[in-house]
Amino acid sequence: MVALLVLCLLAVPGGAVGARDTVAAAQPITVTATVHVEDISGREEIWLTGISADPDVADLAEDHVLALLWRLDFSGWFPTWQLELSSAVGLLPSELPVREAGAFPSVVLARVQPVAGHTYEVTLSYSPALGAFSYRIFDLTNDRLLQSGGYSVPGYDEPLYAVAGEATPQYLPVATTWQMGMEADRAFLALQHFDTREDAAAVRVQVPVAAPGEYRLYRVADGADGDDVLVASFAPEAGEHRFPIDLSEFPYGSSTLRLDYVLDGETLLSELRKIVVGRVNFSLQPLAPDREARVVESQFTIQTEAPVDVEVLVDVHATLFELVWDSETRNFVEVPYMQGVAAEDVVLDLSSGSATLPVSVPMPDHHANWKLVLTAEVEPDMAVTLAGHERLFSTHLPAEVQPGEAYSIVVFPDTQNMSQSYPTVYTRMTDWVTSQAAERNIALVLHVGDITNHDTPVQWTNAYRSMSLLHGVVPYVLTLGNHDMTAGRGGAVWARGLSLINNYFKVEEAERYSNLAGTMVPGRLENHYHLFTIGDDKYLVIALEFGPPDEALEWANEIAAQYPDHRLILLTHSYTSNAGGLSRSPEGYEIAANPETTVNTAYEMWEKLVYPNANSFMVVSGHTWPEAPVVPFRVPRAAAGHPVFELLFDWQAEPNGGNGWLGILTFHPDDTLEVVVYSPYLDEVGNYRDSRGFTSRTVFDLNTGAAQRLVN
Repeated sequence: MVALLVLCLLAVPGGAVGARDTVAAAQPITVTATVHVEDISGREEIWLTGISADPDVADLAEDHVLALLWRLDFSGWFPTWQLELSSAVGLLPSELPVREAGAFPSVVLARVQPVAGHTYEVTLSYSPALGAFSYRIFDLTNDRLLQSGGYSVPGYDEPLYAVAGEATPQYLPVATTWQMGMEADRAFLALQHFDTREDAAAVRVQVPVAAPGEYRLYRVADGADGDDVLVASFAPEAGEHRFPIDLSEFPYGSSTLRLDYVLDGETLLSELRKIVVGRVNFSLQPLAPDREARVVESQFTIQTEAPVDVEVLVDVHATLFELVWDSETRNFVEVPYMQGVAAEDVVLDLSSGSATLPVSVPMPDHHANWKLVLTAEVEPDMAVTLAGHERLFSTHLPAEVQPGEAYSIVVFPDTQNMSQSYPTVYTRMTDWVTSQAAERNIALVLHVGDITNHDTPVQWTNAYRSMSLLHGVVPYVLTLGNHDMTAGRGGAVWARGLSLINNYFKVEEAERYSNLAGTMVPGRLENHYHLFTIGDDKYLVIALEFGPPDEALEWANEIAAQYPDHRLILLTHSYTSNAGGLSRSPEGYEIAANPETTVNTAYEMWEKLVYPNANSFMVVSGHTWPEAPVVPFRVPRAAAGHPVFELLFDWQAEPNGGNGWLGILTFHPDDTLEVVVYSPYLDEVGNYRDSRGFTSRTVFDLNTGAAQRLVN
């Protein structure tokens, strides 16, 4: 909703005087000029408007009583423009320091930059009898008030003439400003929108210098037949004036207030402001693409701050964009695909302050990734707040791995910097996975944790937005890193239960899209497990939070024992070091000294969980990064004598938050596992070897554990 700001210089008794007409001695005068600033390069002064005691003066730079100008100031490190009031006869405000930079004394009113190509309406008003001067500069190009002000100045007894403008024989307090808002503890918060009729609304009027006459504030009637309602009236004395406004007398939706300046029964100035009473908050729930019904469904949760006792109509409009990756610019091109109505003339009952609204749009008929934007309008036209109204979804086909076929598991490294600063890189990773899922048999995505950098709502929103592309295409499993557990304190984890993950990634969605089989704590994803059947192979993925406590390891052992015929993949944030050994990382964090919990390092996880279980197959972790996009690893043998593949995936120190590097684990029918580092953001297959000999491509024998480190 845009405020309506209209200042009208209305007709006054006696009419307007032409540019060369005189105003009698000691009589007030207002001059208004329209000034177009064509160019400012090479200029040091721009004279705007003013008044003179000489009817033959045509150039303000030659002579004037009062004049407004822009002047370039060279006293600082760099030249800056400032708005000045100049007077050849000394009619300057005593509270401002006088400058002698030009041909005449002047004072600086404000540091305001003129813009080449803009047109300004400039008003200067002066009353010798009142000793009052006020000015106003309105940018007609941008339709906004640029600067205004008012001061006490000495009187002047000579007749006055307008120079560079049209004059009226009245003093007009054009510097008066006014705002709607709310009062709280003597403070004033300017507002146009009020959430409820109970809000402590008020009008604040600021008058720089006193004027005769009266100000009158009206609520403008809705319709030609109604009468405007007088809200307040007061004398325009210098200072700040506040008036409480009873919003219960206003209708829901938009209303118009008008402030009039009245002198001797005539309205000389009039200004309009639009205010809105009532706010409706729309929060879009996650999308649920229904491939069989060929629709994308969701619903808005709708709330108001207070019950609304009128019928509310709502329209929801949908815009669908296809996300097309541009490899040259390394960005998405949002190609418009469809615009339509997702809901029309739906009647909402907000008498309880809440409601729900189902919405659906047709699913596109070709395989791609999409951005859906939903907007809402209500009648009466109250303010509308939208949350989560931009969502991503995919129509790509999931993998259908047949027995005996090769398939892949993709590993996402620490995405903390992407969630914070490079969300496009993050989204490109999930965009590529969904587009390649069917062709490459990508059956699963594992995320090693540090999903966010500071465990903040914005970063979780970015992470969810990117990961939600996988819904219905590729299941994924998340684990919590130390940066996900710190309630805004970076990675300095000191306690458990602080992560915001459960506010964004829901158990219900994990059950629907990612084969979630259970959680250690009901309804929470700090520690959880998933079951998958991929081709001929069965997997149990247990995800444990950073430095898991004793009870998490006990729980994990119980789960592992229930599925002896499944390959156990332990997904935890800190396990393998960048040297290929076991990490003791959690010992260095405050949580290790917290008496309310326990902490287990990789050594304890190996001894208590991985080593004893006959189905232990793989440990996937992040947290610490090698010197290049390579995969450090360790292949020890568990108690039953079989190899366990412990792999590290983390490249957060690379540019752009990690350059979109991810790991592709391809399981071949000949019982080999090929691990490759690839970046869909760079469209580059890793070909690196670090100083410890780890490479971007490694082939493991699943039976013997033997590894081949390969580079081209």
